Amino acid sequence: MQKETVWSRSFIMICITNFFLFKTFYTQVAALPVFVKDKFSNNATEIGLVLILFVAGSVLSRFFAGLLMSRLGHKRLLLLGTAAVSIGRCSISV
Repeated sequence: MQKETVWSRSFIMICITNFFLFKTFYTQVAALPVFVKDKFSNNATEIGLVLILFVAGSVLSRFFAGLLMSRLGHKRLLLLGTAAVSIGRCSISV
């Protein structure tokens, strides 16, 4: 009988992918207040509201991601999400 290991190729690839996805999200959370203040010259209350809406949208979208995951499958949704984030990040940097 072959012993299964936790640190399989698939597990490591999922960990690396999740690292970059979360890095992207938290980089945006850290940079968003500075961007809003520089671009729109808003006060602290409005900057806080923008951050609350951003995080709330992120949390609420996870419910829909769960539904999509059950319909499309884990791997397909992970690949689609990675592609969407990559395209979004490339479009921001241009």
